[in-house]
Amino acid sequence: MGKVHIPPPPETPQKIVVEMVHGQRIEDPFRWLEDSDSPETVEWTSKQNERTDAVLSGLPWKAGIRDELYHLLSREIVGSVKRRGSKLFFLRRRAGMNQPILCVMDETTREERMLLDPNKESDRGLVALDWWYPSHDGKLLAYGYSQKGDEWSVLHVLDVATGERLADRIERTRYSSVAWDPDGKGFYYTRYPRPGQVPAGDENYYSRVFYHKLGDDPANDPLIFGEGRRKEDMFSVEYSDDGRYLFVSASSGWTRTDLYFRDASDPEASRTAPFIPVIEGEEALSWGISVGDTLYLMTNLGAPRQTPNPFPRTRSPCCGLSRKPGTVRGNP
Repeated sequence: MGKVHIPPPPETPQKIVVEMVHGQRIEDPFRWLEDSDSPETVEWTSKQNERTDAVLSGLPWKAGIRDELYHLLSREIVGSVKRRGSKLFFLRRRAGMNQPILCVMDETTREERMLLDPNKESDRGLVALDWWYPSHDGKLLAYGYSQKGDEWSVLHVLDVATGERLADRIERTRYSSVAWDPDGKGFYYTRYPRPGQVPAGDENYYSRVFYHKLGDDPANDPLIFGEGRRKEDMFSVEYSDDGRYLFVSASSGWTRTDLYFRDASDPEASRTAPFIPVIEGEEALSWGISVGDTLYLMTNLGAPRQTPNPFPRTRSPCCGLSRKPGTVRGNP
């Protein structure tokens, strides 16, 4: 095996930017590279690519690695299944596809058909299906498409039976979480602000929970949860299996999750009902499973090595919380 010549890297000037963060002086000599569209950064990136290509093009084993990767990545992949009503929804990626497609199968007839094919949205495979949420009865589907890997999804709604895309269209739904009303007339969802709605530079923050009724103008969707919280917080929304309770999970970084719920048995009245905290302000990751009138909480509060522990601390991996505020019922 011969030697591989690695040319020297391009010169990278240091242009020190000084900031005071929490009383500490922070020097960043490469801040200028964060402006990916500046002529200097474009030139620097081009030289880095030329250097990389010069190395990779001369590797004698490159063709073998490429062929093996192509073989491995050409295998058909089927994702996990979501069951809604009598329909099964799942992702399928066939050999040669840039992006996986979303399929639906009727549980009774076993007939499978394609619902969404992002490959048809771009001849270069640059449109991706970021996320998808079927309604409780499986008749409607909320999904997000993004372009060129930016993950700034646009929410659309699809009629599953006809394949028709409804008029509802909501932008700024990056990493969106969606919870359909049991009757399928609307849904809760998360959305980021538009430029100009927050201070310049904060457009990637301030995700909040909104409610959308099908057919309404998204600009008028009411804010449901998140006002006054940290701009970095991210939220997920979910109904209990029986549709009676709505849960909101608020994540602060990778170490803390606050969990809230409210009674949604009366959909209209619940739009303004207060959320009751289940666990809040603890440095712990938590999530809940609703069974009847009991919420089973899983948490790593006080647990070593991130192992789920009860809340409060008992020998059981979960504890039942009565939906009456302040009542905790540990399992022996």
